[in-house]
Amino acid sequence: MSRYPKLSFNKVKTYSIKDRYSKVNIEDFAHPLHRGATLEDFLAAIPDILVGKDFREFVEHFRRAIAEQKAVIWMMGAHVIKCGINPLIIELLRRGYITHLAMNGACVIHDVEIAMWGITSEDVAAGLQDGTFGMAKETAGFINGALAENKGNDRGYGEVVGEKLLAEQAPNRELSLLAACVELGIPVSVHPALGTEIIHQHPNLDGAAFGEKSWLDFQVFAQSLTHLQEGSIVLNVGSAVIMPEVFLKALTVVRNLGYPAHGFYTAVFDMIRHYRPSENVMHRPTLSGGKGYYFVGHHELLLPLLVGLLLEDASGPPTESETTADITANLEKQIPGEGEEDTTSRAGETRAYLVPILPSGEPDTRRFPLRSRGMTTIGRQEADIAFPEDQLLSDQHASIVHNPDGYFLRDDGSVNGVYYQARGGEDVILEPGTIVRVGRQFLLLQKRAGKCTLAHYDQEGRQVNLYEIPERFILLGRSAPDIVLDPRDTLLSRRHLGIAIKEGKVILRDLNSLNGTYIKVRNPIPLKHGDRFRLGKQYFEFRLEAPPEAFPDEEPDEDRTVVLPEGVNQLAEGAGEMEVAVTFKGLGKACTLKQGENLCQAARRCGVQIDAECGNGACGSDPVRIVEGGEHLNEISPLEASTLQDLLHLKPGEYRLACMARPTGPVVVELLPEKKSPSKA
Repeated sequence: MSRYPKLSFNKVKTYSIKDRYSKVNIEDFAHPLHRGATLEDFLAAIPDILVGKDFREFVEHFRRAIAEQKAVIWMMGAHVIKCGINPLIIELLRRGYITHLAMNGACVIHDVEIAMWGITSEDVAAGLQDGTFGMAKETAGFINGALAENKGNDRGYGEVVGEKLLAEQAPNRELSLLAACVELGIPVSVHPALGTEIIHQHPNLDGAAFGEKSWLDFQVFAQSLTHLQEGSIVLNVGSAVIMPEVFLKALTVVRNLGYPAHGFYTAVFDMIRHYRPSENVMHRPTLSGGKGYYFVGHHELLLPLLVGLLLEDASGPPTESETTADITANLEKQIPGEGEEDTTSRAGETRAYLVPILPSGEPDTRRFPLRSRGMTTIGRQEADIAFPEDQLLSDQHASIVHNPDGYFLRDDGSVNGVYYQARGGEDVILEPGTIVRVGRQFLLLQKRAGKCTLAHYDQEGRQVNLYEIPERFILLGRSAPDIVLDPRDTLLSRRHLGIAIKEGKVILRDLNSLNGTYIKVRNPIPLKHGDRFRLGKQYFEFRLEAPPEAFPDEEPDEDRTVVLPEGVNQLAEGAGEMEVAVTFKGLGKACTLKQGENLCQAARRCGVQIDAECGNGACGSDPVRIVEGGEHLNEISPLEASTLQDLLHLKPGEYRLACMARPTGPVVVELLPEKKSPSKA
């Protein structure tokens, strides 16, 4: 017998693996790509684990920022230029996807050399041996000359160098970031450090002009940061020290002046992990809300991937393709018959026109007038509005008909169909046989044996599942609580749409999804101002000519400058915090609200995570229970009440949506446990 005592494991407590939270699920694994796959397919194919999950998440945030025209600040170091990325950044600038470009001083050197002479980047080690490193007279002469020539005016470093490149018609100016920003009117700022760039060792450097222009650009940069808000994007690409430090100082000035620069998303792209980008870009600025990301990899690989995903489909749904055309054709074979035409009355005979929508989600400058008291046809050939290059359009694809009841959109027997975009938060009645597109998924509404079902098909046309539609609203999406359509489809919002049977009718509601819900047109449908639809590769918005008070201008103001009222410092100090306490029951946390904040914003500042996806009360992702102080909350809107009651089955008043509830007095709230999403209905 052993002389050593041993611990018995007989009474060890165990549990079922089914009850355990596991970090890895086979649904998150990578999957192989098929021939002809797109970048979007690649994004969906990478593992939804660790950095793969972060990258997909950040791309979605970036796309949403573009679609919602939020501020996008792109900060960068010089190695990005030496990796040949300029053309990609310029394309983002031209599309309006970047609202401010900030760079260190070395960027200017490489940008100017590329624009003027088409070459850059010398052999430092060799030049250092004989003292010739950095002594190219043309580079220093051009940049130092631009600074000195503009000494005393109000234009900053980036602006004057960009102007000089355009004025001297630099041979390769189409590859210059500085020239592109000046030409497009997008703010560009340069943040040099004296003694760190080769132009500082030349006798023609004017120190006073250098300091003046650098200081002006710091002010320009800080002004652009005043546009930061929830959902904005800040990138730091390849700058290990200068830009992270400049960003931190400018951000604290902006917040000191009372601007709501919180809740944005930051991302660092660099070849290795550095301390300052980690702390000054990823971590510290997002403590009050938002989230920071860090992606390690070579610029010449990661940045083309990021930009490609933004350019391929920044905000809209996937364009029509031969594959999707085949799918819809096959699905329609299962439709038993056509219903009666919808002849809902539409008042008014106001003149109307179509506006093409760009991939960024912004309206084009073109306008296509529509006939009054008649029909306007759209197609590839022999149509009033024709697109001969669009092979997915039929010769006469669709038409918009105007009669005394208004304007109606009609499919004229096209091969690939016409898809009408459901408005976020509004209910749409669906008839049996209706095809719905969400992300890359297809849904077919069927009625068999008195039951309404929803058949789900993937992007290859394979049936995935068949769901029975209940009388209560069920939520569908990428990670919805009721039906997960496809967790890898990045064009799906997490909570994309809801569907239910109400008073014997099937009701669909888009939950303000990022990429929209599209309903295939079967019968003529009435159009109202702002409605959007897609056919072939074309994407249109219907507009009515009417006084501004009838249809408010939905386009953003060109001048986004925020003008502070006189005495703003005193205003920010005196009115920044309200004497209103919000207590989060069960978490031991309470905080004081800032002026105009909702519960969701207050929670983020307190370090309480509330996931409000749409932010306007349509998706229902952020319900809270009101424990005390309900009388101190703003009135519930019809949309919020409908979301609580129909989608979440909660009583309005006892519960509120955090993104919509704005306290005016003390309130105690309780977060609801997150409902897990099953993969099948």
